[in-house]
Amino acid sequence: MKTLKRITILFSIAIVWSTAVASAPIMRVIEVGPDITTAESPSIAVSAINNASQVVGTISTPYGPRGFIWHNGEMTTMGYLSPVLTDPFSIVIPYPLPIPYSRAHNINDSGQVVGVSGWLGDEVFLWENGQMSHLSGIEPVHVIGLDDRLGVAAINNVGQVVGRYYRDVYPNEDIPCFLWQNGVVVELDRPGVWPSAINDSGVVVGTISPSGGAFLWEDGVFTDMGPSFWTASDVNNLRQVVGMAQDEAYIWEGGSIIRLGHLGSYTSWAGAINDNSQVVGTSFTSSWESHAFIWQDGVMTDLNSLIPADCGWVLAYAKDINESGDIIGHGFYKGESRPFLCKTFDSYISIDVKPGDSSNTINLKSNGMLPVAVLASSDCPIDSIDVGTISLAGAKPARQTRQDVDGDGDEDLLFHFRIPELNLNATSVEANLIGRFSDGRWLVGSDKVKIAGR
Repeated sequence: MKTLKRITILFSIAIVWSTAVASAPIMRVIEVGPDITTAESPSIAVSAINNASQVVGTISTPYGPRGFIWHNGEMTTMGYLSPVLTDPFSIVIPYPLPIPYSRAHNINDSGQVVGVSGWLGDEVFLWENGQMSHLSGIEPVHVIGLDDRLGVAAINNVGQVVGRYYRDVYPNEDIPCFLWQNGVVVELDRPGVWPSAINDSGVVVGTISPSGGAFLWEDGVFTDMGPSFWTASDVNNLRQVVGMAQDEAYIWEGGSIIRLGHLGSYTSWAGAINDNSQVVGTSFTSSWESHAFIWQDGVMTDLNSLIPADCGWVLAYAKDINESGDIIGHGFYKGESRPFLCKTFDSYISIDVKPGDSSNTINLKSNGMLPVAVLASSDCPIDSIDVGTISLAGAKPARQTRQDVDGDGDEDLLFHFRIPELNLNATSVEANLIGRFSDGRWLVGSDKVKIAGR
């Protein structure tokens, strides 16, 4: 009998750095947006995730880009704001008319979303309870053809919004940064600051342009982190700042810096940090491929090493992480660019590929079936498995039966998968079975395989 050692989840994806079972995948990958089997998918960019695992971003539609909020497979698009023209004679209406748009940039734990909407200019919006409204106190910008003249970076759990806006129609006018709360606007009065994030204490971080460098702002005081800090992407509630410094991801805290390393090359960039000091971002590998990473306790790990090797995904860029360790970003599914959400599995089960055959050899040229047993145990009662959710290496079972495969007196589940449908190749060394229990918990089991002819 072949069994899979079980891993105990200590806290979210902190188990990544356990020495338990190297071959067992830690995380599952979910596409954000339309069903992954859809032949033609719209362009989607994810921006942020909150602690309820609600994801926001922008999706292309036949009517122009639209902000969206996505949760548990359901996507809601947000529409756009109608322009507020205090002086309609002050602007020139082009022909043809520009396409209305909206882009969702950030979301807090109350489900409030901030972003930018435009038609005859740009306006900052606040979206909550299904309604989009103008951010009071922030004047709309009716400047046709000038890009990035009004923007919003983030909203925290107190409801403070940080962004930037253009106060005049002259292209050489500086772009001030603002902090908004309940209709009151405070200007961060320093030239060239571009905010990226705000924590729940109102600490703002961002980048200084065009001179370069990163900054931290708190209670009216700017801290210049220095020109070697090229970007500041995020700040958590511990006042830890992440970004890129001289081609390498970093954590900055009170003037001290931790360099996070890289995945094989000399380049990495940190996009987000949560309050558990888990950092996500992207790094080039030794073969100069862009891979998403997660860093914790001094160790940078390729996110691709934590997902099933046969799932069809290559995770290229991690954008954000919440307190549960859920990660969003962008990658490639079977070569096609897709946004993703990574979540940890809830339960690890024992499976047996080709019961009775210790070699587990698979001939990928065969048109036959591959038997795989799910072994019953106290942690895996087979009556609680939703067999309709089961897949192995991306293939659904052709049939299943019950029988005592391992001779322990308990009935096991024996699935048969069509070999041509398996997402395995000549380099595969394991097969992963994924599914759900009837209570919604996600399960995974792994077993070694050998590909014939290798």
